[in-house]
Amino acid sequence: MIGKSGKYVSDVETGRIYPRPDIIEKLSDVLRMPVSAFYFFEGIDDNPKALRKTIEGLIAVSSADRLRKFLRHMLVSIED
Repeated sequence: MIGKSGKYVSDVETGRIYPRPDIIEKLSDVLRMPVSAFYFFEGIDDNPKALRKTIEGLIAVSSADRLRKFLRHMLVSIED
C-alpha cells in the first residue's frame, strides 16, 4: 500500500512518529484524504495567535536544515 509496516502506520496514527512528506502524500492518496488533513489537529489550530507563537518558537532555534524541513512540510500541506 505505502511500503511501510503495520507497526509504522500504527505509530503514525498514535502520534509516536511523524511521517516524511513523501509518506504523507502516499497516505493521502491511499486514504483519499487531502494532505492538509495530516497537519491539523483538533484544538491546536483554533487560535491564530497561539499558532504563531508555536511556529515562531520552532523556527527561532532551528538550523538551516531544520528550517528547510519545516518549509517542505508547509509547502506540501498547501492546497489550492
